[in-house]
Amino acid sequence: SSHFCSRFAILPLPTQTCFDLGSRPLLSVAMVATRNEIPIAPTASMGALLAQAGRPFVIEHDLAESLGWLEEVDAHELLTRCPFARVAVWHALLSPDGVVGQYNREKWGVEVARDLPDVEDVEPTALDRTSLRGQGPLRWLRLDGQRSDALLHSPPPRHITTGDLSLEDALCLWAGSPPSDIVHGQCALPAPYVYLRGSLPAKHAGECLQGSVFEELLSSASFGSKPYSVSLYASQQGLQTNLHADEHSGFLVQVCGRKRVVLFSKKDARALRCPAWGRPDAAVNRRSWYDDGVPDDPGWSEQPPFQGLCALEVEVGPGEALFIPRGWFHDVLSKSSQTLGLVLRCHDC
Repeated sequence: SSHFCSRFAILPLPTQTCFDLGSRPLLSVAMVATRNEIPIAPTASMGALLAQAGRPFVIEHDLAESLGWLEEVDAHELLTRCPFARVAVWHALLSPDGVVGQYNREKWGVEVARDLPDVEDVEPTALDRTSLRGQGPLRWLRLDGQRSDALLHSPPPRHITTGDLSLEDALCLWAGSPPSDIVHGQCALPAPYVYLRGSLPAKHAGECLQGSVFEELLSSASFGSKPYSVSLYASQQGLQTNLHADEHSGFLVQVCGRKRVVLFSKKDARALRCPAWGRPDAAVNRRSWYDDGVPDDPGWSEQPPFQGLCALEVEVGPGEALFIPRGWFHDVLSKSSQTLGLVLRCHDC
């Protein structure tokens, strides 16, 4: 039988698509002739077969109980009470307009441009975040002797990434009152959006996933030969990770709140790659030249630069995880007032 997310429009099913998986049985998945053709894997074995076929899929999980995130309470309280959050090493992504984009924080820093008005003299309600899109107020800092021409083909930064933080300091940022020594640069961002990430030590990552569907998935050998790298996250409504491709496959695991995810396959993503794609010394080398977030509007897929490309769009909610294959471009938008979950990175996959 065929399993598709109930939130998708289901059209009459066309012919079956079969994936040849060598010595394994053929996986037959009825593909819906729409842009919303992401199947739900009812079992770990089905998920493993879809991963071998290089397909994204949604699978259910029950990690809320092991994390202790069972109540609809404030993120600050959930993280403070969570034993895994307390042992994680945190950092924060701070964005003036809600869009964040990948960069290597060990090689590149970001500072707030000094020619901006003093934000203390501006009423927060008067700040126009949209006026800051794509043109500052942030600029790159070379941290590790990079050549200046490494910036020639890199778009401007979209966020500031802090150094490593304790949970307490990370939650201060979440609450909007950062300690003075946290933020890179010499002045604060105007009304920043906050996205927190906490990396779990390997021992605790294993404990967090013990007995879950992700442990079963890993045992299939379809998701790499090593344990997942696991990080916790918390993001605010409107926070959007712009189009990028990761070096490894992984799972976006929702526990609280909802996220909208737009995906483009490796083939369709080629037209969206930034000029410095794959260049190791560039500040940005896995993002799209389209630097804004994918619009959350009806008909966005028929507008430039997406017209003619095959996009998949799915909303991932509590108790669901989305598998994103390596090399697939994806844009992630937080739809709820607060979203909490995990990111699992595969190895050798």
